[in-house]
Amino acid sequence: MLRSMLSAASAIRNHQIYMDVVANNISNVNTTAYKTGRATFHELLSQIISAGAAPQANLGGVNPVQIGLGMTLGGVDSVFGQGALQATGRINDLAIQGGGFFVLQGTTEPLYTRDGALDLGLDGSLLNPTTGLKVLGWNANANGVIDTTGAVAPVMIPLNQGLIAQATRNVQLGGNLDARVAAGAVSDIVAVAGTVDDFGTDFVAVGQTELAAGDYYVEVDTAAGNFRLVDSAGNAVQIASSTGPDHWLALPAPGTTFDTERGLTIEFGAGPFVDGTFAAGNAANVHYDPQNVTTNIQIYDSLGALHSITLTYNKIGVNTWTWQASENDATITALTPATPTTITFTSSGQYSATNPTATIGLTFSNGATAQTINLDLDQLSQLADESELSAAVQDGYAPGQLIGFSVSGNGDVTGNYGNGMRKVVAKVALSTFVNPGGLLRVGDNMFAPSSNSGAATIGAAGTGGRGVIQAGYLEMANVDLAQQFTSMIMAERGFQANSRVITASDQMLQDLVNLVR
Repeated sequence: MLRSMLSAASAIRNHQIYMDVVANNISNVNTTAYKTGRATFHELLSQIISAGAAPQANLGGVNPVQIGLGMTLGGVDSVFGQGALQATGRINDLAIQGGGFFVLQGTTEPLYTRDGALDLGLDGSLLNPTTGLKVLGWNANANGVIDTTGAVAPVMIPLNQGLIAQATRNVQLGGNLDARVAAGAVSDIVAVAGTVDDFGTDFVAVGQTELAAGDYYVEVDTAAGNFRLVDSAGNAVQIASSTGPDHWLALPAPGTTFDTERGLTIEFGAGPFVDGTFAAGNAANVHYDPQNVTTNIQIYDSLGALHSITLTYNKIGVNTWTWQASENDATITALTPATPTTITFTSSGQYSATNPTATIGLTFSNGATAQTINLDLDQLSQLADESELSAAVQDGYAPGQLIGFSVSGNGDVTGNYGNGMRKVVAKVALSTFVNPGGLLRVGDNMFAPSSNSGAATIGAAGTGGRGVIQAGYLEMANVDLAQQFTSMIMAERGFQANSRVITASDQMLQDLVNLVR
């Protein structure tokens, strides 16, 4: 009878622990990322009354006779099942969908948590606002490269960083070059000996517009030593640096090729020059068909300064064009290539895969770093339609300051800048354990490794069994209230039944004592 009372007493004691576990689970039903505790029980040593016997001759075997001595607590396990995700609308809040833990910078050793209710410190660090512990990961270097093989460090959001700019590295040009235009410079050339030998096409200077198609004449005034370009109506046309309503310019030396900077060149003969006017017909004339196609691209240097580059395309043969970059910018000290580059198109009007790589080299006098721009022309076509070119994409940015950030599924922290620039500035680390059930709860939703959890394996989200990160969400507790209420009833009934055993045993002892009366 004493044995029965002691067995029941052990059960009462451990069912109280069972109720403690259930109560703790229910109390944490709204605790962020809380993991349910589960109590398990083991029987105690059984007293052997008879050891039993093996079968002999005509007798069968005899089973051992044992009486149990009660029960004990086997353990309280943590159930690391996935909790539901709750949207919060805060970009600082992070949840893990799948396995893994956030890594926090503890006082002496890192601590681990599934609680992603985070905030920003005054120094730009991502941290747990309850404990002040900083989230660990990897920060990008000056070139925006993240080395996940290196040691983890506090994740820093550069909110206090000054303005940042990005030099243009790549430009993608799109559009069409008209396949219907004739190769060459001009047509219907009439040369007058001693005055002008020929006309040809040249590149349009930055800030200038290409001449319209039509008849143009060179008018010479030998007495004044001047010349000018006039159209078919006799109106002076502005060319090069000519100013005023008459646009006269000094006659060049005989044999000179003069660039009007508007797509037309004038080749002066060997002389002597002869006076000629439009009215008298004593001047060379040409019907000018513009062949050049120009477009301006905007690029940024390493200081964030904006520069304009003119790209000029000229058809020189069947399916064959040249392109040339030019500029009118005092801060650009050198531009390459200095000569036209030939490109070809296929018979179906597509940019040929055999064309050389197109690049533009720039050096500056404003202190910006020399840069090379990769010019992607693959989207160009040469079809029987109007010529139209545009720089579809360029990856440079003017100066701008960080105004926010976002976190991707793999933990990349991307800074959003006021100039539209987006740049990866850090990556949040996740850790896994061989046996997460062996982790020690240390309060504040955090865990510490134990000798039975194994060491933390730290890496990027989405790799090595680690889950993905969901920004703007928090993981809820994985407490199943229906199961906890059921466990509560089981704990209460177990406690109640064992208390009845003690009562009954006590009554039996009382009856035994009363036998002497």
